[in-house]
Amino acid sequence: LIVVANACSDDTAEVVAGYAAQMPFPARCAAELQPGVAHARNRALAEARGEILFFLDDDIAIEPDWLLRHLDIHAQQGADLVGGKIGLWFGERQPEAWMLPALESVLSWKDLGPEVRAVSNPGDCISGNFSLKRAAAARVGRFRTDLGRRPGALLGGEEIDFVSRAMQAGLKVYYTPHALGRHWVPARCLETAYLRQLATGIGRPRVLMKERLNTGSVLRRLLINPFRIAGHLAGAGLALACGNRAAWMAHRIKRWKQQGGFSATLQRVLGVSDREK
Repeated sequence: LIVVANACSDDTAEVVAGYAAQMPFPARCAAELQPGVAHARNRALAEARGEILFFLDDDIAIEPDWLLRHLDIHAQQGADLVGGKIGLWFGERQPEAWMLPALESVLSWKDLGPEVRAVSNPGDCISGNFSLKRAAAARVGRFRTDLGRRPGALLGGEEIDFVSRAMQAGLKVYYTPHALGRHWVPARCLETAYLRQLATGIGRPRVLMKERLNTGSVLRRLLINPFRIAGHLAGAGLALACGNRAAWMAHRIKRWKQQGGFSATLQRVLGVSDREK
């Protein structure tokens, strides 16, 4: 077990060392001084020595058979990468039922149904509940550090880019509902300010991941996105007037995502994007 302490200023290393002494298998802490989840994942790739590597985020709770369920898919399907089911765990504040569909679209929820299935969409694997063969990691390379969360930026997309490159390389990617992880959602993540920042951050990587934006693509994004943003703004107002809170929330989330994509496009055009070269 490797715990990556990502630019930690607390006692993470000491806590891990204390628990490691009681564990029936080797466990240690590895420091990654560069802040950002992609840097942490890359440090884990560099430190790990196993044949199959398993990723968990620090806010994911797993079932006792989680590891075995991942191994089942590697053995039965010859998988190179496996993504598991992720549910949402509201321990501090239970949201209203009408909020759930919109929350699931931004809070790392992933449920593709009750059956094991091959993955055709790179977005169907979330690296908070994820495993891959070392040989696959060697072929795909590292996680892009301009994507993913880091201080001051609630971005996403580092795992989508990683899985996309794996699929382009012909690797076998599977989803299993049996390797369940539950994503802890604290009360602050239900506040409007956080959801706006998160949805905007999700919209940005869709632009950053593209190798290049041709003139036609740029014009479409810069001309069409404002109309989409306005449409969702109007849709939210209409839904609220009709008392449909679920549609109101959905339009807000979609508008914020469009705003993120628009700003990322504009920054790339102006040459001020932090996209990795």
